[in-house]
Amino acid sequence: MYANLVFSRGIDEFYALCAKVGVDSVLIADVPLEESAPYRLAAQRYNISPIFICPPNADDDLIRQIASHGRGYTYLLSRAGVTGAEKTVRFSHWNT
Repeated sequence: MYANLVFSRGIDEFYALCAKVGVDSVLIADVPLEESAPYRLAAQRYNISPIFICPPNADDDLIRQIASHGRGYTYLLSRAGVTGAEKTVRFSHWNT
């Protein structure tokens, strides 16, 4: 989910509709933790778990913040870059 889709409907209204149809968690990919307060508060009002992305270069402090503000699970990135951008998967680490 991207913030423009949430924001265009209204943050509170978006989460109210999510709750109405049974959504239990929402990850908004382009809202960093530092700007997430309005989204987190609305999510909590409707008993929806806010999900955050943990980047591969996160330091201990950021990891603690993500863990403290997120609920349900954390989306952990294993590498920087666009997800799904590579056409092939490298399995060279399997070579013995």
